[in-house]
Amino acid sequence: MYEQVEKSKKKLEGQASYANKLPRYEYKNTVCFTKTPKAIIQKRMNVNNINCTDSDSEFQAMEQAVRASTDIVLQAGWAAINHRFSETELKSIIANWISGGTSTSSKIWEALGYTPSVARTWDFSSNEEAARTLVAEAMRPHAEAKETALADEVFDSAEILTGVRRYLKKVRSYVNKIIALRYRDDDWLDDTSIYGYYYNSLSSTLWSKVSGKKATTINDILANPDDYSLEYLIPAVKDITQKFWDWFNGPINSQEALDLANNSINVPAHLSNAHYIDAAGLPQHEPINIVRPNGIIDESSATMRCLRSKGMIVDHGPSYSTGRMMQLGRAVGATDAEMEAVALGIFAFWNRKYWRSTSGIHQYHFVMDMLKNYVPAIDSLNYPNDLAAGMSVGLTNINNTRYQINPQATEGNWVAP
Repeated sequence: MYEQVEKSKKKLEGQASYANKLPRYEYKNTVCFTKTPKAIIQKRMNVNNINCTDSDSEFQAMEQAVRASTDIVLQAGWAAINHRFSETELKSIIANWISGGTSTSSKIWEALGYTPSVARTWDFSSNEEAARTLVAEAMRPHAEAKETALADEVFDSAEILTGVRRYLKKVRSYVNKIIALRYRDDDWLDDTSIYGYYYNSLSSTLWSKVSGKKATTINDILANPDDYSLEYLIPAVKDITQKFWDWFNGPINSQEALDLANNSINVPAHLSNAHYIDAAGLPQHEPINIVRPNGIIDESSATMRCLRSKGMIVDHGPSYSTGRMMQLGRAVGATDAEMEAVALGIFAFWNRKYWRSTSGIHQYHFVMDMLKNYVPAIDSLNYPNDLAAGMSVGLTNINNTRYQINPQATEGNWVAP
């Protein structure tokens, strides 16, 4: 019945051990993380399992692959970026894929409020796949600016803040029922978890990226979500799901408790899909473990080919963290609008508040695409226009292009942003 557990444990091993990778101190029962980050992902680039070391030769190999390809959209995109950027600029992107982990200077820049480059692994099945990715990644600075503007709008939205607060009030009632059933102790949430730094008042404020009233524990947040702003509520939601995940994976003495824990946090297979548009223009989906096998994006998957052709910015593949937030939302009876508010909130938090030099983030698409499994009306392949207006009627306006990076690609007519 729970055949997904072992697979999920392996996939989440890096995330589950994240707390042990940061220095910490303890105050009573509260774990407080100090802000001394280190990179936990090493950059490297592989093509067909061969490690790449030279940007010049890799660029030439990509160019040859594009010429030999039958993909007209790729050829048009390659022509577009070569028109817009110099060969030296494009090779510098490849060199960055090949280079080492996040530098100390990146952490210093981030402490001053800038976003550093984040290390990751680039695995390609062919030079054609590498070329397709280069077409999209050449536009990354432009795409980052688009997503930053969207994240800022999320933080400015009273409707989204209200949705997250309502979600947490339902979580509070749900937690109280679990405790009343004696499945968990009264002090279950009287501490923090891996994101505690961001809302814990006992943590150092010197490096804090957020301001305003802080809590001490998860229960402080749950006691009255209306007292806290979005930048504190969202990391608390993340920590709550971590607590549920730890419960599910820990010793449980009754089948009833196991069933409840499973239904609260474990995303079922039929809700673990990535979505894309096929060559005929029809919506399709595939299991997320095809897109993100072993924690690494597979650029040859149908989803990634679609996203690269659209020029959407993506990192790390489908978001398991978002999936657990959505699964918990369904368990507590959250509405579609409240679920969307939480998804937009975690996207905005990762984009604007999270310490990226410690680990990378999920960009807009793979957060909202996980939401789409629970709220099918969501269009995760385009950016919304007016978040506030959309939230007031239950869903964002999903059919316009205010934040769209580039128009839908058509054969032979790739349009650069």
